[in-house]
Amino acid sequence: MDTPQSSSTQPGVVRCRVATYGAVRATPDDLGQWRRQPPPVCGVAVPASLVKHSEDQTLAALAALHSAITRSGWVGRTFTDWGVVAAPNFLGRGGTASSIQRFADDGAWGVSPHLIPHQSLHAVSGTVSHLLRIHGPNFGISGGPQACHDAFLIAAPMLAEGTLPGLWLLLSGHDREHIPAEDGKGSSPPRAPHCEAAALALVPEHGAVEGMLLSISPEVARTRTSELTLSDLVEALIAEEPVAKVWRMPGAGWIALEEVALSAGSRR
Repeated sequence: MDTPQSSSTQPGVVRCRVATYGAVRATPDDLGQWRRQPPPVCGVAVPASLVKHSEDQTLAALAALHSAITRSGWVGRTFTDWGVVAAPNFLGRGGTASSIQRFADDGAWGVSPHLIPHQSLHAVSGTVSHLLRIHGPNFGISGGPQACHDAFLIAAPMLAEGTLPGLWLLLSGHDREHIPAEDGKGSSPPRAPHCEAAALALVPEHGAVEGMLLSISPEVARTRTSELTLSDLVEALIAEEPVAKVWRMPGAGWIALEEVALSAGSRR
């Protein structure tokens, strides 16, 4: 598969380093376990009360974040000046469906006040910002299908500005469409969809680097490449494949992940 050309010949390409990453594909049982015992994102126990009302995608994102932090030995590291961008897919479907049903049955008193902070677009980024004590920008974007496309297009200019030392990019959704059951608790049999999440720690590219590089371009995507999906990205990260992946974002350009070794020559 073709890889993008050097940014020196393509000024529209934004390149950054993926300092660490984590990805999960969770079953309903996994989510139940994380709700009772949240992943210790900061190296210390997270109170279950903090995620009691969280949406499933928030739990999956926390698990992916925990995986990324422990992978790189960053437990205890300070992320005060970092930013957080979260791109969930259809966040809050189950909780909203349940609340609508309760409103129909019991009126306004049947709707929990936790619905807005935990089931809305900024819930994932807000929870992560709180846990990591981040004072930089944090917000959710898109919320629609394939929100990951918008996530990368937002991450690129934020890093290109050079004002952030790093950016946590959190992508979440389901491996197939999550349609709430009548009670708002989830999909009906035969199988509830798996909840997926990826956490990428993006930092500016400074000179010669070794490891994983991310290239983001708003230019027209190459027709030979496949469309970027969250499931494909999660699969690649979980499998820890030698990354030389290029995906197109329909109408928005392309992204590429590639492994770079100093012994093969530095990338600038």
